[in-house]
Amino acid sequence: MRVRFAVVGASLSAAVVLVGCSSAITGAAVPESGGSGADASTAPTSKSSSGGSGKGSVQEWVDTFCAGSAPVFELSGEFFVAANKLPSKDYAALKSTMIGYFQQVAPELEDLGEELDALGAPSGSTTALHEEAVEYFRSTAGFVRKAMTGMAPLDPADPAFATKLNKVEGGKEANPGLAVKLANKLAADPAFKPAFTASSDCEAMNRVLTEYASVLKG
Repeated sequence: MRVRFAVVGASLSAAVVLVGCSSAITGAAVPESGGSGADASTAPTSKSSSGGSGKGSVQEWVDTFCAGSAPVFELSGEFFVAANKLPSKDYAALKSTMIGYFQQVAPELEDLGEELDALGAPSGSTTALHEEAVEYFRSTAGFVRKAMTGMAPLDPADPAFATKLNKVEGGKEANPGLAVKLANKLAADPAFKPAFTASSDCEAMNRVLTEYASVLKG
């Protein structure tokens, strides 16, 4: 079953931009999706990121970002592959698969937001991007949980199930794939770029993205 729910297409189609890069992250633009991600006008209100002591190095911050983002993309990849193998209109299986994915990815997003917040911005020049990253992971986790709650009462046997699924509140914004766009933004910033290039965690994250990008191309 080709899944068109916003979170699915954005999560893996965005991964294509990282294929073949030797320095962990490329500067390629990420295709826009229908979701607005953690846009300030739509994101749920979350506590302000006060950050930690800010005494950690830029390298530690970047390693944490990439190490925490990798499982988000791996879960997204596994879900996308599994969902596309489902029989057409097997909505019961689709609902079960989607909720299982949401249950796994939400805490990964939340944990990464908390870890980055605890580290704090490594320097004054990185404060804005640090706060953007923390807000992104927190708000996206919130959207995922909202979408999961909205899906729970839907009846797969309802002829209007597909229509109702695509109208679930939080669905379009529950977009872990926008983490790729954020990663590219961070990697292009002079304060973060050397750390992304040097990070083995970012190389590992890129391998995950490359694996699932090749599945998409196939």
